Amino acid sequence: MSNRYSHTGKSTQQKEAYKRYIPKIDYEPTLDDSLEFNNTEKAGEDLSESTIKRKRPVSINYIVSEYIRENWLIYLISGLVIISLYLIYESKIEFKLFDYKLVEIKNSVDKIEKKVESHERNLIENNVKIDTLQKRLK
Repeated sequence: MSNRYSHTGKSTQQKEAYKRYIPKIDYEPTLDDSLEFNNTEKAGEDLSESTIKRKRPVSINYIVSEYIRENWLIYLISGLVIISLYLIYESKIEFKLFDYKLVEIKNSVDKIEKKVESHERNLIENNVKIDTLQKRLK
């Protein structure tokens, strides 16, 4: 079974036979001139080009959708840039709050260290007093 979609050319013998056959054919017109068609006076459908130069009205939704369809990549990139700038700004605020809390913690640690130092001094003084009292008692 041959493939009907494949094309094979004619051999030279077939071409010569076809060239001899064509002049022998009696050509007949495809349209019989003896047929008469009624002439119509109605113009029918006008297929000429319009001479009016004004623009067709286009809906705003169509204009906007076409504009977005043509420029979607720009909107996508600008949206990502805006979101990243917002996140950077928010992270700076968070870091400032974090720094503020770190400063507060450092201040409270300094206060606690001062208290511990004062307590250590008191302890040392008390130990010295206890030692002197014990030496006196002995």
